[in-house]
Amino acid sequence: METFREGQSFFESKHLEKPGKHIVLLENILPRITGPEIVKQIRENYSDVTVSIMMFSGRKREEDVLSAFKFGVNDFMEKPIRIHELTVRMMNMKKRMSELVPSFN
Repeated sequence: METFREGQSFFESKHLEKPGKHIVLLENILPRITGPEIVKQIRENYSDVTVSIMMFSGRKREEDVLSAFKFGVNDFMEKPIRIHELTVRMMNMKKRMSELVPSFN
């Protein structure tokens, strides 16, 4: 697991180029590059088979949620985050990815 304060350092790390499958947990509003812009850049290079994305937001507007899905997130949670729900959602994301490609485990 790695954490990044903003999108630019995430892309500079080239983390997604490492072998294996990746789950990205992403805040909607970030400095320099917004969450949806990060999702758009990820989806230009990676499919759901290799990268699954969950976005978080304190905003409760339907258009923000719909926009996130249009950009390519796999799941969306409103804040405050409930840790047990987050855990179950991440397990479901991992399961879906392993069903797409059996070598995820």
